[in-house]
Amino acid sequence: MRNFAIISLFSELVYLIGRLLSKIITNKRKTLV
Repeated sequence: MRNFAIISLFSELVYLIGRLLSKIITNKRKTLV
């Protein structure tokens, strides 16, 4: 049960990091263009 909690927390973290990265990438594209 504890393992599942850790996995769900990690997946949530990965999701947040992915959103942050996509935001940064779109911002960089806007500045480049």
